[in-house]
Amino acid sequence: MLQNIEIKAYNLLFTPIIMKKLLVIFVFIFFSGYSFAQEFTKISEYDCGKDVQYFTGDDFGNTYILYKNGNFVRIDSSLKKTSIPGSKIIGNISIDTKNPFKIQIFNSDEQSLTFYNNEFTPTNSISFINMDMNEALLCCASSGDAFWVLEENGLNLVRYSSDLIKISETRGSELFNDNFTLPTVMRESGEFLIIWQSGGSAIITDKFGNLRWEFPEEADYYALNAPYLYFLKETILTAYHLPTHKNKSIELPVENFEKLIIRETHFYFLKKGKIYHYKLK
Repeated sequence: MLQNIEIKAYNLLFTPIIMKKLLVIFVFIFFSGYSFAQEFTKISEYDCGKDVQYFTGDDFGNTYILYKNGNFVRIDSSLKKTSIPGSKIIGNISIDTKNPFKIQIFNSDEQSLTFYNNEFTPTNSISFINMDMNEALLCCASSGDAFWVLEENGLNLVRYSSDLIKISETRGSELFNDNFTLPTVMRESGEFLIIWQSGGSAIITDKFGNLRWEFPEEADYYALNAPYLYFLKETILTAYHLPTHKNKSIELPVENFEKLIIRETHFYFLKKGKIYHYKLK
């Protein structure tokens, strides 16, 4: 008798209606649990001085600093410093550390892209002047040894292979609205690419250059760590979960900073001649 009751209860539990309700509950629980802990751990504090022209970090906890005099150094998490020997980097520079073993330095003044290995030795250099393309406005690393170029004329987005073969090309008119006039940063994360302008909006494309999302947040800073998009407005940092369209404010461990860089779970803050490195757990 007890066995018959157990069988009936089992059958009732797994009827289509009950299964559908359980699925709904499961989906709700799954997508409600997207948020992450907001516990920051301090990794290091580096006295960089006040002559920093540009700084960034990578996914492994290294900090890269370009000084106004052209010196370029890397600081690891133990504060060991490595410099590029015998050379200065001068101009309007952006540095992409997506692959710390193949660092890309784009000089928009010279229209050149130079690659450095993890020992800071230059391994290759590309002159866009010699290529059949418009002047490059932004450039960043892509997976598979490829790289992205955003052309200044028309804001056309092109992905090149390491052999300088076009992989994909998207017209700027398919990506940007009339308010998107001066892109500031371009960076790839996972299967996506983000392009944003300081104090303005951002777009995210897939790896083929197709528009996926637009964000008119007028934020001071954006960072993509798929599936999360971070954006900073004044002093408030928000983490936006792309699949569920939910967001959560993050309380930062440093206040009144001059600049913030986010790489994966690494957070770098520039404040009064020092760079503070924290990791989000």
